[in-house]
Amino acid sequence: MAKKYQGFLDSTEKKIIKDQSLLKFEAIKNEILILPELKALIPPLNTEEFLQLEENIKKDGCREAILIWETKKIKIDSNSPTPHDPVYVLIDGHNRYEICTKFGIDYKIHVVSYESLDQVKDFMIDNQLGRRNITPEQASYLRGLKYNAEKKNRGQYSRETQSGQNVHFDEKGSKKTAQKLAEQYNVNEKTIRRDADYADGIEQLPAELKQDILAGKSIFSKAEIIELGKVKDTPKANDLLNELLIKSSTQNLEKSVEKKRGSPVKEKIISLLKNLETQEDCDEIIKQIKIIKKRMQV
Repeated sequence: MAKKYQGFLDSTEKKIIKDQSLLKFEAIKNEILILPELKALIPPLNTEEFLQLEENIKKDGCREAILIWETKKIKIDSNSPTPHDPVYVLIDGHNRYEICTKFGIDYKIHVVSYESLDQVKDFMIDNQLGRRNITPEQASYLRGLKYNAEKKNRGQYSRETQSGQNVHFDEKGSKKTAQKLAEQYNVNEKTIRRDADYADGIEQLPAELKQDILAGKSIFSKAEIIELGKVKDTPKANDLLNELLIKSSTQNLEKSVEKKRGSPVKEKIISLLKNLETQEDCDEIIKQIKIIKKRMQV
């Protein structure tokens, strides 16, 4: 991971502010700003991964620098018409920053320069897609975000031709966004378009549900999320969203009730075991166990 991060720094050397010795790093650390819309681009670690990272940092310190974007393009004071002082936005190392802050562990920072928030998002998405521990759902979401952003903010790509290459172009002679990204991430165009719908669907959900989906904790199927994305900005979207929210609330209620009272099937097995006397009792226990097994396989 350290080599990979160093490689990133080398490739973006021109973006790193050269005279780091002039920066008051300790002062910057006290002014680091976390933007929710950027933090949302970081797929959540599962509990085991986070605890392992925490132990590693507590034992060996924070080996990798935290990446900070210095900008005057973001306003902190809503009463000010234009920002004047630099703002220091965290763009890579959210988990490391959280752990170091919690335990008072020192960390290094690198300050980089980007022209816009869109450029920062583009970097963050590419950076996350390059990580090894990313799940298929997280990769799909990030590819979808990239597709939607490029379609909205950048339009079509410039023509890139190779002898004998079968390339599809739009009416302006530019390579289609879906094809360009499909080639970049080694998937097909249909996958990229499904990813776009998947990302649109996730973006319509409350933050807590969104994090559950990306962490693999949601009961929703990918098809349900894609369907929600397809009807974005239509009356049907509200109906589908309400169905998903009701489904989620029902599941949470069932979990809460079961946690308090215990599963009826489990309680029945416990009761049978306490009063085990006949062959019929044994047969009934086996029947109830099969019911539990069947539910676990669904």
